[in-house]
Amino acid sequence: MRKLKVRWVITNSLPAAFFLLLAFSRFQHFWQAHHVFRITHLLLGLQLVTVSFFFVIRREAQNVSWRPLDVLFALLGTFAPSLFALEVRGSLWWGGVLCQAIGVGLVIWGVFSLRRSLGILPANRGIQTRGLYRFIRHPMYTAYQIANVGYLINCPEFYNILVLFVCFLSQVMRIFAEERVLSRDPGYAEYQQRVRWKMIPFIF
Repeated sequence: MRKLKVRWVITNSLPAAFFLLLAFSRFQHFWQAHHVFRITHLLLGLQLVTVSFFFVIRREAQNVSWRPLDVLFALLGTFAPSLFALEVRGSLWWGGVLCQAIGVGLVIWGVFSLRRSLGILPANRGIQTRGLYRFIRHPMYTAYQIANVGYLINCPEFYNILVLFVCFLSQVMRIFAEERVLSRDPGYAEYQQRVRWKMIPFIF
């Protein structure tokens, strides 16, 4: 029983606490900012609170992949967006803010679609096919990229282009790792037949 509690603290409560700290930082930026960018900070804060909640109650993972590259890309895909330089130079374009808002909104929808199956590492926590997962197999990764493009629109620096590339590459590699794990489940194999596209409809 003690081992289970220790594992729960390490795998669930510690990440949840970390995401709450990130959420608190976003809410601080929301109150301090005086431009439309503050809308994104508010949405990101709500997203992180939602992620934190579902991390606490998520299911025990099955068939977790601990391959070093799988772990690396999972961590990069999750935390690399925090590396974006968000210093706004000049006037903000509403199109960029809208793009970010749509992306973050879709991430929140994706979290509620996954619910207790939410995770970072490639693992099977139960096959989910509801919500956004009716349309593509990895909609949250698509949503992350929409939000990231919004950042780039309003902060078009070469450094941010590199971060965007790292984020996109990491999500693509996560997809391959997750599908390698999930394909062992007959339910996921059937789901793959019904939902063809992984991340970008009609392309990938």
